[in-house]
Amino acid sequence: MAKRTIWFAIGAAAGASAGIYSKIKVDKKIQGSTPLRVSKDIVVSSTKLLNDAKRAIEEGFREMKRELDRSQPLN
Repeated sequence: MAKRTIWFAIGAAAGASAGIYSKIKVDKKIQGSTPLRVSKDIVVSSTKLLNDAKRAIEEGFREMKRELDRSQPLN
């Protein structure tokens, strides 16, 4: 049980780190690019990426809770 929680936490941290890293990279690219359209597209795609990561983490929590509820014996 603890093993599953640890691996879930590692996966969630890796996903969040990747999202933050990509946002930082995108922000640096935005500073260097002058066309407004390109900058707007990059912001939209990074926002979508972060939202996808957030949804993945939430889904992981839901699945973990469902697994915990299923594995606990009934009284």
